[in-house]
Amino acid sequence: KIPKATIIRGVNSFGVNSFSMATTEVTQKVYEFVMEDLPKQSKTGDSIAVSNVSWFRAALFCNAFSKLAGLDTAYVYKYIAGDSILVDLEINYSAASIRLPTENEWEVAAHGGTSTTYYWDTDVASKYAYYGQTAGPDVVAQKLPNNFGLYDMAGNVAEWVNDWYDIYPKNKSDNYSGPQKGEY
Repeated sequence: KIPKATIIRGVNSFGVNSFSMATTEVTQKVYEFVMEDLPKQSKTGDSIAVSNVSWFRAALFCNAFSKLAGLDTAYVYKYIAGDSILVDLEINYSAASIRLPTENEWEVAAHGGTSTTYYWDTDVASKYAYYGQTAGPDVVAQKLPNNFGLYDMAGNVAEWVNDWYDIYPKNKSDNYSGPQKGEY
């Protein structure tokens, strides 16, 4: 459970309501259980973070996981085209569902309640973060967690956020969920 917070972007502040987040990245075992398949992985293992998942596949994973948990789905679309592109996609933020975090939610979660540049402040980074990694994805939760108990918020595999890519608005707001439409 991540508490309500405010994040500063440039000169504006954005409020973020409390939300829940998994304590680790999605593992290959969980992804394969939910999706009944696994994209090609450079290294395999039940506890290794899943990689090579497109944003659209991540959204489909969230919907499938929501259904398994008896929840509603957040991602609504007309049909799937090509390599899992969700056509006429809309995101229902009020649905009781599993979804990707917004960029602001991810930033709040990643900082773990700190106001320092890195959640480990001036401690030795290698105790908390993967960097300069050339071996590909690794087993989750091998580094120390942040103050919210979240692992691997710096490195291992890249995380997707829910927002379309665009510049931030010039006015402050609460629970900004990103642009309504976009290409990236």
